[in-house]
Amino acid sequence: KDLSKVKVENVIIDSKGFIFLSYGIDTIFQSTEVFLWDCVNDSRGNLYVSSGNEGMVFRITLSHQISTVFTSEKGAEIFALAVDKKDNIYIGESPSGIIYRVSKNGKVKEFFKTGEKYIWKLLFDKKEMLFAATGDRGKLFRISPEGKSETYYSSKENHIVSLLLYKKKMYAGTEPNGLLFEVVGKTKAMVLYDTKENEVHSMVGMDNTIYFATVSRPIAVRTSAHTPFFSNLGPLQDIKKKEKSILYKFDIDEETVTSLWKCPTPPIYSLSGFKDGKVLIGTANGTLYSANEDGRI
Repeated sequence: KDLSKVKVENVIIDSKGFIFLSYGIDTIFQSTEVFLWDCVNDSRGNLYVSSGNEGMVFRITLSHQISTVFTSEKGAEIFALAVDKKDNIYIGESPSGIIYRVSKNGKVKEFFKTGEKYIWKLLFDKKEMLFAATGDRGKLFRISPEGKSETYYSSKENHIVSLLLYKKKMYAGTEPNGLLFEVVGKTKAMVLYDTKENEVHSMVGMDNTIYFATVSRPIAVRTSAHTPFFSNLGPLQDIKKKEKSILYKFDIDEETVTSLWKCPTPPIYSLSGFKDGKVLIGTANGTLYSANEDGRI
């Protein structure tokens, strides 16, 4: 029987079709929001989760106590979160393009206006400089702890959707041409791979390898990256059948890219490192996959 079409719950199906009990999974938070977009941990173990369509950020403590630390005044999507060494939380609001900072005492302050519509990714380097990947003009900003900014890189792409710092190098993924590139310095970038898909949506670095996931969808729903598409999943089920998501790996030493796996339940939303050198893959219908370095699921 084709197990890829079977509803799977609390079990693991390996590449040979064998079925095992899954790892223990606990529900720690259930939101009334439509989407949960990003999450980060502070140094005390608190988990912060961002949402849409109301634009909220929730804090979940180690004892599973839940509180709301930020609510958008106009309703928005919060695609990106980051936390600094002082446990301040940074919130990228879309489509306002504003970054807010929530201090440890809960005070919310407007930190930086990007002047762009979408903030897709936020991350800090070791010098505590904040990088913000944006759209729909494909700009990457570098912002100091005092809020002083510069356009670190300006892409010809509409959106810089994904961003990764790994082994002192910065990697970025774009939309609509699905490029993976390395930002080699201020105003400079080098294209590493041009995928056949529209968007390099997520990345993770492990064992001198960059794993990245792409999304491809019909032109009819390609407007501003994933905002309008993910917000209208209901009436687009026929269009969703034409979607495609691919898992790739970029070998940093060999400078080669290998296509590992075509996802049967696209799109791929997220990637994360897992035990034994495997990659966790989160998808649209709630199915969670793991892949080894050869793409074996």
